[in-house]
Amino acid sequence: EKHLEQMMLIEEKTSNQLGMLYGAPWKKDNFLTGLPGKWTHSTIALINDCVVGYLIMSQWQNNIHGHRMAMAEMTGRMRVKVAQALYQQTHKTAINQGIESVTAIVPENNTPTCKFYLNEGFDRLLGVSLQEFINGRKMNAHIESDLLVDNIPVPNEPDRSYVFRLHYKDKQ
Repeated sequence: EKHLEQMMLIEEKTSNQLGMLYGAPWKKDNFLTGLPGKWTHSTIALINDCVVGYLIMSQWQNNIHGHRMAMAEMTGRMRVKVAQALYQQTHKTAINQGIESVTAIVPENNTPTCKFYLNEGFDRLLGVSLQEFINGRKMNAHIESDLLVDNIPVPNEPDRSYVFRLHYKDKQ
């Protein structure tokens, strides 16, 4: 909880800047609610004890999933470096624990984040793989043009997204 207030400020600014590309800002409870593997796989980036970014993860079965990634205001190149550092820490922990893969859901119009995942070696889930992801997570969603589409849209939340996955089997 030491850095929670700083994280919430970043969350609010990110949501205000990106709107539907990010979704409604998380509240304190979202950050504090326990999920399997959340405290093991989530990480924050600090510079001089100030939060400059965070990655909130959870574990389901032998996979981890990114719920939220946000950075403080900084140049585009620095944002990428912080995001890479966050994921490097997550990858290290996951590989040490024998985790099979990491996934992330990204709104279809959030082009910079989609490019980030592709540049980092993630694959976009399509067809059968995407349906297996939906079924495995027991999501109330369907596939439309290789997009995950929420069956029950939530106000101020994106409802059409790409799903990205990175397998660790080649990294172990």
